[in-house]
Amino acid sequence: MTGYRNVLLAALVASSPLGAFATGRGPQANPAWVEAHWRVLHGRPGVSLRGLAVVDARTLWATGSGGTVLRSLDGGASWRDVGPAAARGDELRDVHAFDAETALAMTAGDSSRLYRTSDGGASWTVVHQDDAFFDTIEFAGSRGVLFGDPTDELPYVWSSVDAGASWQRLMGLPAAIAGEAGFAASGSCASVAGAAIRIVTGGTATRCLATTDGGVAWRATQLPLAHGEPSQGAFAVAFRGGHGVAVGGDYREPTRSVGTAAWTDDGGASWHPADALGYRSGVAWLDDQHVLAVGEQGASLSVDRGRTWRPFGDAGFHVVHAAADGSVFAAGGDGRIAMLAPPQPFTVMPLFGSHMVLPPDDTVVLRGTGTPGEQVAVASSWGGAATAHIDAAGRWRCPLATPPRGGTHSITLRAGTETIALDDVLIGDVWLASGQSNMEMTVGFSGGWRQGVLNWEAEVAAADLPELRMFTVEKAASGTPLDVVAGEWQVCSPATASGFSAAAYFCARELLRRGHGPIGVVVSSWGGTVCEAWTSGEALAPFPEFEAALAATRAPVRPWAERALEFWQAVPGWSGAAALATAEDVALPAVWSQDGLGDFDGVAFYRRRVELPAELRGRELALELGAIDDMDTVWCNGVRIGGMEREGAWATPRSYTLPANATAGAVLELVVRVLDTGGEGGFSGTPAAMKLAATESADGAGGAGELSLAG
Repeated sequence: MTGYRNVLLAALVASSPLGAFATGRGPQANPAWVEAHWRVLHGRPGVSLRGLAVVDARTLWATGSGGTVLRSLDGGASWRDVGPAAARGDELRDVHAFDAETALAMTAGDSSRLYRTSDGGASWTVVHQDDAFFDTIEFAGSRGVLFGDPTDELPYVWSSVDAGASWQRLMGLPAAIAGEAGFAASGSCASVAGAAIRIVTGGTATRCLATTDGGVAWRATQLPLAHGEPSQGAFAVAFRGGHGVAVGGDYREPTRSVGTAAWTDDGGASWHPADALGYRSGVAWLDDQHVLAVGEQGASLSVDRGRTWRPFGDAGFHVVHAAADGSVFAAGGDGRIAMLAPPQPFTVMPLFGSHMVLPPDDTVVLRGTGTPGEQVAVASSWGGAATAHIDAAGRWRCPLATPPRGGTHSITLRAGTETIALDDVLIGDVWLASGQSNMEMTVGFSGGWRQGVLNWEAEVAAADLPELRMFTVEKAASGTPLDVVAGEWQVCSPATASGFSAAAYFCARELLRRGHGPIGVVVSSWGGTVCEAWTSGEALAPFPEFEAALAATRAPVRPWAERALEFWQAVPGWSGAAALATAEDVALPAVWSQDGLGDFDGVAFYRRRVELPAELRGRELALELGAIDDMDTVWCNGVRIGGMEREGAWATPRSYTLPANATAGAVLELVVRVLDTGGEGGFSGTPAAMKLAATESADGAGGAGELSLAG
């Protein structure tokens, strides 16, 4: 038989391999949000804060009256006013921060200005000014918009693609309608996600202006506000993927607290009214279901994507912001800045668990999470004790002195009414084992490329070494250092040793034989990773070749579902006969480095027409393809029959089912899309693993009949 005959190459136009979507139950109230409370971090009487930007849980910016620009680099514990001198006396209505050094601050009035700093507020430059009334700025990465009250009968929308350094007016918007204005007195009335921009207007008429191509073509949709229009009210909107919530109201009616809200689940193409609990000027998504709206007169929480609302927490906030790392802050009158602090379970980082090994005559820093404000008390069986305070972010760190080598010990940790007991703790040498796949390879057989060491069954059976403990870090990618890693300490025994790193195990066993026990090994390895991925941003910063990569890690992270959808929409589909003009014949199985593609990363299509023998026609068949590096999608006669469209499946053999109605004809057309995101790509299995086989015999007595697809 001949192999797959045709291959079509296409450039990979989106990065970050993402798994398939998952579905779950309907909206559920998360007690962590329902029971959360505000922890006030800052106050300054007489100052009204209207703008807030949260880079992460440690880096925050806020703007307000008197030209105030506040910056904190320690999670709100301390603040510094770094506002531009030229703006003293002005109201700085909105702020956007890209990192700890670069930010934009916007004044609002008859003559508005947009200031930019790239040195943490030490100096500011006016990058845009106009006689228009500016309402809000919003960014996603380096792409952003500035929105203001209509001028020249058009909505005032300017765009930037260089993090606010320069601006150009977008002119393709629909004409403003009577009574339409900006009215983002606090919060934000714009949303940016890649080339998608959505703007909600205010005034006596309210619309959602939306574009998906960066401003070339626009769609305008009326908003059905339950209490009429927020004629003098602040307005705010927030999107999470295609789900959006808009809130507003009339702040001139404090006794009646007139409020309005609307929601959409199709990206703003259609909007639906929602009951509101009063005037709200800021809104933010807490997770995929929960939305929080704040205002001078109160706050509201929705657990069903903005459809219904319930009272929540304190009044007096003008704006609320949820960062990519999950931290939530609000700002408002009297210079108040607060952090939303959900009750958190008392935990200790898994690296500090029962059966662990600690270094002798040293100091270790235990750490974990808990409810902000509580105290942690640590006591050990060797007499060591210490206390720590849980900070506003719900984190604690507690140094503890360790005893000399030897002995079996325990540690008890308490916070409030909760207690954590760590037992069977040894004191000895602790090693870090890190590397690529050679460090990942296990002592025993675990499938795929993890075939085990020579005579692994005997090695595992003899691995009764209670003074050897191993902690294997579960893989997790992050653009910033993480305080918490997942995993657990395991005592070496025939029941556990099979999954240990082979290199780490044999090193530790040799040390034990030489009398250096107890031995603890922390294994943190990841096959195929480069050393730069294990290096801090600070260490890479002096090297210009890493500038673009470091900038990408600092960019705001868009919601996972939105990035996943964009990624799969960018991966090309099978284009049928038109693709054959650039096709070439290949023989399979073969990996790309051996098949003329070198180190290509992207998409290849493989097409094969198969003539089915009579005994396989009209029967359910198993399509076996062996392992495919990295992802694949398979079509039979133009119908998708399966695929492994997720990260980490590069060594997994593929097996898909062709239903009997798909095999009724004499000829099958099979198409396989292979997507490689880095390193090797292609078909890495054996020729015997590529075949079509009947799932049962013609008389129902078992499997019989198969057709090889290799060659």
